[in-house]
Amino acid sequence: EETVFGNRKRSKMDNCELVFLFLTRGLYAVFVGVALAAVPEAFDLLQDGFRSSGSTLHVPLEICRPNIIEVDGTSYRIEQGDNNNNGCLSLDLLVSACCASFVISIAAVAIFLGVDCFTRCQKHNTHRSMVMGMGLFLCFILLQAGFCAGSLAREAEL
Repeated sequence: EETVFGNRKRSKMDNCELVFLFLTRGLYAVFVGVALAAVPEAFDLLQDGFRSSGSTLHVPLEICRPNIIEVDGTSYRIEQGDNNNNGCLSLDLLVSACCASFVISIAAVAIFLGVDCFTRCQKHNTHRSMVMGMGLFLCFILLQAGFCAGSLAREAEL
């Protein structure tokens, strides 16, 4: 049975597959590196209160609402159950969800690379079609983690 790493003469299709293999592995490495660097940055967003570093003022991520809203000339007073937070809700859950998506996507990359390696070395009873399906699913996981990171970065910059 043919393998990518065999000693047979490679065809043009095999060369394209090898280039694609190294390109995807490089992209996985970049993603894992960025995700590992993003986790501490995200946890830095979880710190409560205002703080400054140099000439930068760091403000906690919160969604706030006013106590009185005016719609078409009519004022509405919004009652809140807890007066301690002044109508503001923390975005800690959003930040934690993004951290979890980073960690889960890193685990998905590791599992995929392990199964792919076993399949290519033929040391495990797996089929390439199964690995291709795992790779497609991994693309969706990485896209979801990327959108999550993008939304968090956008909220942190506002």
